[in-house]
Amino acid sequence: MKPPMGVFQIKNLNTNKVLIDSSIDMVFKWNRHKMELKFGNHRNKKLQKAKMFFELGIKYYPKSPNVYNSMADYYISQKDNKKALEYATKAYEISSNDYFAKRIKTLKN
Repeated sequence: MKPPMGVFQIKNLNTNKVLIDSSIDMVFKWNRHKMELKFGNHRNKKLQKAKMFFELGIKYYPKSPNVYNSMADYYISQKDNKKALEYATKAYEISSNDYFAKRIKTLKN
């Protein structure tokens, strides 16, 4: 069976800028983008900086629910709802804000 092929975008939800890419093997290409971001060597330096910025926010403001919420946004943009749920849950644990409770419920569905 041939892998799915197509065109996709990665969108920065804060600036609305997009990275458009295509592949004859979407699963491979999507995993490649995620791994490059994880290990800090993505070819799109602005996208890489966004993730690093959120990681620094968590490092320096570990009691701020907003930094965890921002990281959840990042993972939603990467279509990684499992990681987004982790960060939304952490934001809720810190603040008990209803917004985060609703977000968790949405991510679970």
